[in-house]
Amino acid sequence: RAPTRGSRRSTVQRASKDDVLADLVRCLFDAGRAKVQKDFDELVVEPFSEPDPKPLQGLVPPAQLADADSKFVTVEMDGVPIVVHYKESLPPLSRDARGNERATPPASGTKNVDALVCLHGANGSTYSFRNLLPRVAAEANVRAIAIDRPPYGLTSRPPPPPGEPNGFHRVYSAEGAALLTLKVMKELGVERFALLGHSAGAPVALDAALMNPDKCAALLAVAPAVFLGDEKKNAPEGDAEDDADVSDRGVSSLKLPLDRALRFAWFRFLVSQDGPGLNVVRGSVRRQTAAVESGVTYGDLDRETRDAYVRPTKAEGWDVGLLQLFRAGLGTFGGDGARLRREMRKLATTSREQNET
Repeated sequence: RAPTRGSRRSTVQRASKDDVLADLVRCLFDAGRAKVQKDFDELVVEPFSEPDPKPLQGLVPPAQLADADSKFVTVEMDGVPIVVHYKESLPPLSRDARGNERATPPASGTKNVDALVCLHGANGSTYSFRNLLPRVAAEANVRAIAIDRPPYGLTSRPPPPPGEPNGFHRVYSAEGAALLTLKVMKELGVERFALLGHSAGAPVALDAALMNPDKCAALLAVAPAVFLGDEKKNAPEGDAEDDADVSDRGVSSLKLPLDRALRFAWFRFLVSQDGPGLNVVRGSVRRQTAAVESGVTYGDLDRETRDAYVRPTKAEGWDVGLLQLFRAGLGTFGGDGARLRREMRKLATTSREQNET
């Protein structure tokens, strides 16, 4: 007999709560197993896959990757010449009554600034400021400069000095990065400056300002990777920032979960070794570069922008330079909180005195 209308019943069965819970546990287990396998491959297998890694092939001198508007300046640090790549935009010229070209007067508030100097963050370059430089120069009538910080961009990457026990050149340290910035500005004729630091470039800008506060007219930080930590609780007023026991030196002030703390400790060991350290750096950058080039990462960016960000990985010495940066930054990511709190107060005092004058 043909079924009458309304007599057909649904054959779809609902899963029981036990089945749903079993599926959830299975998915979590599979995801956890995949994560453990990935970490094991990247942090145990890969680092020791080639005990004595050979130099990468196909890399070229940074100058061969330069753009038409790229500029280079050479400064010396610890007896080693460092060729720094930078870009700049100059204020528009105007003509006086006689028809002679002259620099347009700076906008109000920037009369005592020779240039705005921009420092990029991790994995950045002068390309990060490609839109900002011409706009600042045109609207504020101020020279705008962006430099490539070692080991990024197209700036040369000095190797570790022979016999250096820490395994890195001083330019990769917090002090060295700030000193390099000051040397570049001096070489470019910038006497009084405004500094802009983005992300990991912010602590470098801050240290450069603290080294020479009389010449720093302004300090700007965009999404700054600066960790001041907390002053010691219940410390007498005025003593907290001077207490040597304050636990606020970079990473040590961050409370990490046990698994991440163990991972970081293992990473510290790996980068302290020449072979495993290079393998870790190369593998990590290789995966990141592939993700960017394929659009898996930063897929919303156009091809030209993605290519510009991975271009520095075609330059000679990028891997050795990045390894040195990791070594120099271990334990001091984001700066020394206690020192920064002390010095920032001095910077504020200097700025206040200059304004009163």
